[in-house]
Formats: sequence, structure tokens, C-alpha cells
Amino acid sequence: MAIMRQAGGTCTPGGHCAPGWRARIAQLASLSDALAAAVDAPPPDADRAAASYGGPALRAAEDARAAERDAAVRRYRERLVDGPVVTLRLFHVHIEFDPNTVQPIGAPGSVYPTLRVVDDWGVLEVTGGALLNTDWTAVVIPAPASASAGIATDDGWKLTLAPGWRLEPDERPDDLRLAGCSRAAAPGGSAPATSACPTAAP
Repeated sequence: MAIMRQAGGTCTPGGHCAPGWRARIAQLASLSDALAAAVDAPPPDADRAAASYGGPALRAAEDARAAERDAAVRRYRERLVDGPVVTLRLFHVHIEFDPNTVQPIGAPGSVYPTLRVVDDWGVLEVTGGALLNTDWTAVVIPAPASASAGIATDDGWKLTLAPGWRLEPDERPDDLRLAGCSRAAAPGGSAPATSACPTAAP
């Protein structure tokens, strides 16, 4: 009934309203504002309402989390996109990781702070972040300062290469990539093409 009075109409206590009440209500800009004015309710105060359940503290915590996330993305992009990197192509991969820590960084893919990868080329163990591209065809780690035969290490990762595999210069200066052979199936689904792959000693 209060809204009807705001709309300029009248209704009886039994709920019977004067003709044209629907049209008058339709002209109201806001039913909630009309009801608040009819019952003399104070205007809404979002800041006061937020303060009643710790709004400022929640907002500050959310802003801090967003700033921390943005800083982490910048660090990962510097290490795994912009800086010298090693690109390890994936063939027959087995991956172990914590899904709760994965950090997307946009078009390049997602960063996995801890990761263990087993593939034809060997084993990669990561504790400082590695980038998996969006289609899971390659994993990227920071380029090492140096590498010995069969083993490469750097701050946050260790790569143990299988026989026949090595790291070689990539197209971008200071980048590295895998070189070797994969025991992939030959075209047509025939037996694996292993003639070019090294075989283990008996």
C-alpha cells in the first residue's frame, strides 16, 4: 500500500486499489526507492553497510592478493618468456604437479611452481617454476649458465637427459632446445622408429 501512495493511487485495507494503479506504478523509476520513501527509510549507505562486516579489511586483503599475483606473473614472464630459456618438446609425457598452485600468465601458458616431467628425453624436476604452453606440447625452463653431458641444472630445476639427447642453441640468442630422437610410432601406426635412437647396453 505504501508504494501505491507513492504512485499517487489509493488502496483499501482489503487490498482493493483504484483503477489505473498498474500504470502509475509502471512510471516509478525504482520500486525500492519508492518503498523506502514511503516508510521514511534512510537512504542506503554502501560504505556503512560494508563496514558492518569488515568491508575495508576485506577490500585491502583482496587488493594485496591481486598485487601479489600481478608481481608473480611479472617475475614468471621475466624468467620463462622474456629471458633466456630452454624449450623441452613433449612426446610421451608423464607429469606430476600440484593443481592448486598453477598460475596462468596469459597467452604463453601456465606456470607450475613444482613439477616433475618424465619423457623420452629424460627427467625434469622443477622446484622454482616451469612454463607449460597452452596445448601441452612443450615445457619451458630458464636457461642454465652451463650444462654438463647428460645433466643440466639451474636455480629451481634439474634436467637429466637420456642417452642420445642434448641441448643445442635455439633460434633466439642464448635460448636452448632439445636435440635427439623420440621413440615415436612411425607413420601408419607401424612399429616405433628406433633405428636412429640409441639403444641401451645389454
